[in-house]
Amino acid sequence: MMEEVGEFIGTLEMKAQGHKKSIRIFLTLDDGRKIITPIFWWQTYLGFYYMPIGTKLRLFYSESSLNKIYLEKVEVIGQEQ
Repeated sequence: MMEEVGEFIGTLEMKAQGHKKSIRIFLTLDDGRKIITPIFWWQTYLGFYYMPIGTKLRLFYSESSLNKIYLEKVEVIGQEQ
């Protein structure tokens, strides 16, 4: 899980069905870290539902009012070859 706020570059490695109308995305960040991030229906899945594996992304993590880190926004940079 992500434990810091900020902007990161990473690659989508895998997706899995989560609990309570969510999906889990598995990412490898450019610094080598591997993380899992839950994405929920109320976020409209941030486009991950149909995003292909291997997509290169710019990820924006923020802190909620409950002091939890969550993925707020994502931008597609490209596809890995």
